[in-house]
Amino acid sequence: MKQNTKLFAIIFLIAGSLAAGFAGTYWLLAPDAESDVGPGKFVVSRLEDVLPQPGIPKLVVLKQSREIADFAFQDGQGEIKSLKDWRGKVLVVNLWATWCAPCKVEMPTLDRLQAKLGADDFAVIAISLDRSGPDGPRKFLEADGLKNLPLFIDETGEAGFKLKAAGLPTTLIIDRDGREIARLAGTAEWDSAPVIAFLQRTIAGDRL
Repeated sequence: MKQNTKLFAIIFLIAGSLAAGFAGTYWLLAPDAESDVGPGKFVVSRLEDVLPQPGIPKLVVLKQSREIADFAFQDGQGEIKSLKDWRGKVLVVNLWATWCAPCKVEMPTLDRLQAKLGADDFAVIAISLDRSGPDGPRKFLEADGLKNLPLFIDETGEAGFKLKAAGLPTTLIIDRDGREIARLAGTAEWDSAPVIAFLQRTIAGDRL
């Protein structure tokens, strides 16, 4: 079963690199794949379970935070990391790849977000799902002058499945206890005023 999951990840990561998806997102899963996210679906089953955020129309904010599966990935030096390493901080965890054009468009906004809010209680963790190693993502970050985002990479694609991401880019907002409180499928202006305000409330412990 585990081998099938890995094979499935490889197939659709490759497929995602060949064609653009729907609404500015590169889809990793087939339309009939088993997932609770995807085209036409929310990450929750009922709209009354979410809190709409003015100015951030695609952000799905859960009324009740939920546990997420941990997974391993590497930093730019090849050291193994997991999200538990940032426990105690509010995180914006972004899944991206160099073959995903929408991802590359929003990366500067994530870089500016990290520059603005990055501190002891907040971090942006942008994880590349490129399967060809760290050189491509590193060159992209350097070429675009993105100096505030450390390089993180998951060549296995496991992060996409553990976080139930139907496509790229997908971004989760995770609280200090390592639980998901919100997610956004597709691109966003992560350094916009509404996003900054939402994250500042989250850091302060008040999401309402």
